[in-house]
Amino acid sequence: GEGGMGSVWRAKQTEAVKRFVAVKLIKAGMDSKQVLARFEAERQALAMMDHPNIAKVLDGGVHESHPFFVMELVKGVPITEYCDHRKLTPQERLELFVPVCQAIQHAHQKGIIHRDIKPSNVLIALYDDRPVVKVIDFGVAKATCGTLTERTIDTGFGGVVGTPQYMSPEQATFNNLDIDTRSDVYALGVLLYELLTGSPPFASKEFEKRGLLEILRVVREEEPPRPSTKLSTADALPTLSANRGTEPKKLTGLLKNELDWIVMKALEKDRTRRYETANGFAADVLRYLSGEAVQAHPPSNAYRLKKFVRRNKGRVIAASLVFFALLAGMSGTTWGLIRAEAARRGEAAQREVAEANEREAHAEKAKAVVASAAERRAKELTEKRLTQIERGNEIITSIFADLNMWRLREGTEPLEAVLAMRLVEAAGQLEGEAVGDPLAVAVLQHRLGESLLSLGYPRDAIPLFLKSGETRAARLGADHPDTLTSLNNLAVSYHGVGRLDKALPLLEEALMRSRAKLGADHSDTLTCMANLATYYLEVGRLDKALPLQEENLTRMKAKLGIDDPHTLTSMGNLAEGYRAAGRLDKALPLLEETLARRRAILGADHAHTLAGMGNLAEGYQAAELLDKALPLLKETLTLMRAKLGADHPHTLTSMANLAAGYRAAGRLDKTLPLLEETLARMRAKLESDHPHTLALMSNLEEGYRVTGRQDRALPLHEEAALGIEKLRYQQEFAGRIISNTIFAYEAAGQDDRAETWRRKWLAVAKERSGADLLPSAGDLAALGMNLLRQKKWVDAETVLRECLAIREKAQPSGWLTFNSRSMLGEALLGQKNYTEAEPLLLKGYEGLKQREKSIPPHAANRLPEALDRLIALYTATQKPEEVKRHAAERAKHPSPRAVAPAPREKR
Repeated sequence: GEGGMGSVWRAKQTEAVKRFVAVKLIKAGMDSKQVLARFEAERQALAMMDHPNIAKVLDGGVHESHPFFVMELVKGVPITEYCDHRKLTPQERLELFVPVCQAIQHAHQKGIIHRDIKPSNVLIALYDDRPVVKVIDFGVAKATCGTLTERTIDTGFGGVVGTPQYMSPEQATFNNLDIDTRSDVYALGVLLYELLTGSPPFASKEFEKRGLLEILRVVREEEPPRPSTKLSTADALPTLSANRGTEPKKLTGLLKNELDWIVMKALEKDRTRRYETANGFAADVLRYLSGEAVQAHPPSNAYRLKKFVRRNKGRVIAASLVFFALLAGMSGTTWGLIRAEAARRGEAAQREVAEANEREAHAEKAKAVVASAAERRAKELTEKRLTQIERGNEIITSIFADLNMWRLREGTEPLEAVLAMRLVEAAGQLEGEAVGDPLAVAVLQHRLGESLLSLGYPRDAIPLFLKSGETRAARLGADHPDTLTSLNNLAVSYHGVGRLDKALPLLEEALMRSRAKLGADHSDTLTCMANLATYYLEVGRLDKALPLQEENLTRMKAKLGIDDPHTLTSMGNLAEGYRAAGRLDKALPLLEETLARRRAILGADHAHTLAGMGNLAEGYQAAELLDKALPLLKETLTLMRAKLGADHPHTLTSMANLAAGYRAAGRLDKTLPLLEETLARMRAKLESDHPHTLALMSNLEEGYRVTGRQDRALPLHEEAALGIEKLRYQQEFAGRIISNTIFAYEAAGQDDRAETWRRKWLAVAKERSGADLLPSAGDLAALGMNLLRQKKWVDAETVLRECLAIREKAQPSGWLTFNSRSMLGEALLGQKNYTEAEPLLLKGYEGLKQREKSIPPHAANRLPEALDRLIALYTATQKPEEVKRHAAERAKHPSPRAVAPAPREKR
């Protein structure tokens, strides 16, 4: 491609990375100071930005005295062309327009104004068949402060920068130095106008017959028609409607009101009346898409009158003179009539005054009576209010009565337990008319509930939030912010006791009401959104959790900035979502950044910093970076114990995480004692059927089982299994608890009971598909292994084919996928289907051998098992040479033995 300043070439980079790129090169003879400055400014502008919707600069330099820079190759078409070709509806066009605003907002945050936003500079490229916006050509960009380059960029006297159809009124002047980011907002408005109507407000045909001065005057002064008006009068309306997948009448109706208001707000001549930022523009579009009230609205009649007068000053003055002349002529004629009427009204007024004096005397007497009654009532209310305050103070004071730190240290109960007991006692005094004012009682109940929740006693907080929420809903309404806060905290408390079946509906309702009442960017809405996304994640609803977490972080950054603690919490939540989705390439950098920012802003021992440390350690463990994970897990636990105490739920979670780290490293000598201590503390702190307690039972049972201590494993697995059955699979780790239960039955030789549990688990998971849980490849593989042991070859084949299909799609080259191939081969081998079994067994073994180093220690027998299956195949098919060759290889891989338990001290 070629432009006024240079040419762009498609090129192939051959080292160090092989890829196709775009190279922008100054044309021969265009090496003037002005052109070089613009070229260098564009390169610097692109280098400053890092956004998925802005073309990236990769390299730069000088070739034979011609400067050049290298960008990512964008194989795209202008956004308007893409939308028309795909016949996208207005809603789909708006959804595609939002990332354009976000890209421009990123440029503005980097201090850069684009100044030439138009369809040819906003391309749509397809990545994995998904349209992705790419903003290009920052050739006329301007820095909002300072300069982009050391070279001077001089527009020259009379220079106009930009494309007339898309430039803002303040750009449409000579030497247009006084522009800011709102100029780009105007251009975005023109782009949206064209996406909706098929042409910009002032089409190029209208400008062809005018000179430059007249074109600039039109841009500065003439008001464009509203999009709905432009469409309704367009001759090509049937074609435009077809390109938007909508009927002509319906298309015009869609644009009326909200879309008209949004576009025209962006196109205001007075930039103080436009959207302040590109993000603000995008937010209003999102409000429209989600059915919320938009901030844009039509201008007032007074504003329209002022604009009319400014545009037609001469005609208004002439009309005013004529009007006042007529008024003067009429005044002489009517003066006599006015005087006669005034005399008549004077007499009537005297009579009215006399009557009014008489009424006033009566009113004064009545007022005195009312004042006396009001004074008595006010005194009674004041006395009652003082009594209520005194009673409230008594209740609050009772919490801290005799709260002697030294005496507490001598006792057996930790400080937080004593405080929680006092809070519960205080809550018991807030029944009925204990204080008097129901709303005052609700405030105290809410505060006590928050305190109990922060101390780790969610079960005691639940009745307080229930009562405060009911009072607030009855007195203030279901949509009042205080009512919604109680609803949110009640959901958090239910989550704390493992009742996500109750927490999720409450949060969904709270978020819906908060969006409608307070707006999507209100702090209460964002808090509710973050909690709901986290709970979706816990029940395996990644399809709902990740979009909500991404939206939450975007809004938090825009509202509070990147370093606000709430934004960092949102960033950590999104990282956890990526980790749960297996996207460690995104999760780990985000977890590391979150922790670094928290340490710098909140301090090394802040509770949020400690949570970030634990999350990053789990991320390292998921990535099999145990050399990084274990030290961080140990440090987290040490700081948690010092900060929150040994029995706080967060401390117990850190203990469980460290035990999991030891387990992954094969350190069962350290795993089991830590799990035993954690479970003992958790039983005392939480309920026996709490999901965290059940998960820990299952982990400890697994440890006992792999060390051959079946006498201790079986009672634990039976208790955990009964508990999870009671919870009806409402937690994400339900699958693992069930799996460990099944393994315990298998270890005890009870394959029939194990198979029953596996089928029950898969049936529930499939029944809840699209709700809380989905059947995983691991569940199918485990059931398949069970069926293979029972020699149920046909059933095993059905299950393992489904398992292999899932794993080939998710991890085509993973060791688990090759192990699934080998297992499926065994199912076919059992049915004497040697022809189909052989390639599966061979590929399974070869893949496992190549990935031997990535197989974790607890699964080290997978490779010997694959060899055993091959030996069985070649024995059955009478191929002694193959049997001999694979038997020799099998001798190098003895099956691992169960680890013996460490000696225990006598007590």
